[in-house]
Amino acid sequence: MADSLKLDRELYRTIKGMDKNEMSDFLERIYAMGAEDNAIDLELLRERIGQVKGVGEAWLNEIMGIIEESAMKNDD
Repeated sequence: MADSLKLDRELYRTIKGMDKNEMSDFLERIYAMGAEDNAIDLELLRERIGQVKGVGEAWLNEIMGIIEESAMKNDD
């Protein structure tokens, strides 16, 4: 994660004292940190797939279209 998160005693005490809204906000921030770390570089992916023997421009465009479509669905 971008900001490494370790459950030390201080963080444990902070979490223990959180109410429902504070815990929800905390978990949303942790989720966002994970989502940022797992972002896919589509240009790099396109380049690497394009280097595979037998994958021409037509196949590459079709593959990237499927990947981009899938990424958009996951963003919703």
